[in-house]
Amino acid sequence: MPLLTPAVFEALLAAQAAHTTAVPVYARTGADVLPTLALLPRTVLPGLEAALAGGERRLQTWLMSLHPFAADLTALQVRLGNHNSAPPL
Repeated sequence: MPLLTPAVFEALLAAQAAHTTAVPVYARTGADVLPTLALLPRTVLPGLEAALAGGERRLQTWLMSLHPFAADLTALQVRLGNHNSAPPL
């Protein structure tokens, strides 16, 4: 992922370490959810495989079903753009 610094990963690890059990942690900046920037315990893999086999293709839907912890990275100014569309002329 472009523009990620070690501070981003440190913030995610710190958020995960704040819990006594292995919980999924995802990044957010303000109200924006960044489901592709997450730390997931290996124990969630069977659920992810089942969701994909069942036709789920939206990572955020599956991730939110796990009741994950959000790490607010607003202060780190993480910027991820949507590269699925053409840039404006």
